[in-house]
Amino acid sequence: MKEWARKAPEFTKTPEFQESVAWNISAANKHITHADFAIGTQSGTLGFKCMSGELCQFIRGARRTVFNILVLLCMVAPIVFIPLWAWHERRWWFLTGIVASVLGSCIATRLIYNSQKQNSVGAFLLVASIACWLGFGIDSYSTFLALCALWGLMLFMIADNVERQYAMQSLIENPDVFEDAITRNKIMFVRKSARDR
Repeated sequence: MKEWARKAPEFTKTPEFQESVAWNISAANKHITHADFAIGTQSGTLGFKCMSGELCQFIRGARRTVFNILVLLCMVAPIVFIPLWAWHERRWWFLTGIVASVLGSCIATRLIYNSQKQNSVGAFLLVASIACWLGFGIDSYSTFLALCALWGLMLFMIADNVERQYAMQSLIENPDVFEDAITRNKIMFVRKSARDR
C-alpha cells in the first residue's frame, strides 16, 4: 500500500493520465453553452469544478478587489493588529493570538469541503468566546485567544465563500471568461441531483 502511495503522484504526471483527465473534462463540458450554464447554475441543477488553477482566476473587476481585501484581512490583519493591541494593553502574551488566528485559518482549510463541520467549529468558537467573556472577562487571555481563533476561521470561511460566489458570477456574466475556461479545460461541469442542491 505504501508503494502505491509513493507512486500515485508520479502516475498523475504521465501523459496518458493527463490525456485521460483532459478527455473526461471535455466529455463533461460537451454541448454546454454559456446560456445553458447560466440557466443551470441559477436553477441549481448545474455546477462546476475548477480543474486547473484557483477559482480567483475567474474573478474580475471590483469583485477581485473585495476578494483581495478579505484575503488580506485574513492573512495580514492579525500580524499587524494583534501586536498593536498587545503593546496597547502591555500584555505581550497577547502575541500568541497570532498563532491562534493562524490555527483558526488552518482548521478552516482542513474543513473547506465540509461546510457543516466548518459551521459547527465556528459555532463552537463563538460559544467559547462568549463563555470566556462571561466567565473570565473581556481582558482574559482565553477570551482573547478564542476571539483570535474565531477571527481566523470566520474570515477564511467568508473569503472562501466569496471566492466561490464571485467566480460563479463572473462565469455567468462574462461569456469571454466562460469560453476561455472551457477551451483551456480549466473547469468541468457537474450536474447536481435534487439532494445536492
